[in-house]
Amino acid sequence: MWVVYPPGAAGDLLASIVNFHYGRTACYYFGVTNTGQIVFRPSDSKLTNLKYLTGNTLNLNQNFINDVNSAIGKKNVNYSLLDQVIFSNHACKDQQVSSILSFFPKAKIIRILPKDTLEQQIINWLSVQKNKAIINKFKTPATNNAIVQTEISNPRLLDISLGSIVNQQNFEKTYDSIINHLDLEYKLIRFDFVQHWLDCQHNEISPVLATI
Repeated sequence: MWVVYPPGAAGDLLASIVNFHYGRTACYYFGVTNTGQIVFRPSDSKLTNLKYLTGNTLNLNQNFINDVNSAIGKKNVNYSLLDQVIFSNHACKDQQVSSILSFFPKAKIIRILPKDTLEQQIINWLSVQKNKAIINKFKTPATNNAIVQTEISNPRLLDISLGSIVNQQNFEKTYDSIINHLDLEYKLIRFDFVQHWLDCQHNEISPVLATI
């Protein structure tokens, strides 16, 4: 399964939650840094972002399969023994999502996209600031307009927003949708897991995250 998202959209936070539902995935969750960044290594060890994602194109081919199998093998596990393979990367544009759906006819995708200009601004800020020592002031957009960024409709694709994860009330509804989408039996994670991530965010962005 694939978790796809623009940089800064808490994709690894979501992928970590999904990962806890499977026993063997060749994924590793290490925690949250003091700058609020999730340290998560998906099944492919971020190989997709590093080698196969260029511009609007996601290059899925036999070399991709071979490299993913090699990445999994380096973790001393075998693909055939895994309960699930989890990809977590930035292949969130329509063209890239279409490539996933076509190349992997059984794959399911959860995609995070900003629902409005405020979320877009938050995601951009998080993307730029997560690895910087000097923190820029967050600038709230003058108007907050809804954003429609996709023309894809597919039963194997679940689109969610950043606010549907980091807002407690929205989180429970979104989690239900994720459980149904992935055919899982029950929830395992409490919102406390997300709250810990929120608590680790910089004071410049924390109050803004609380509003979405």
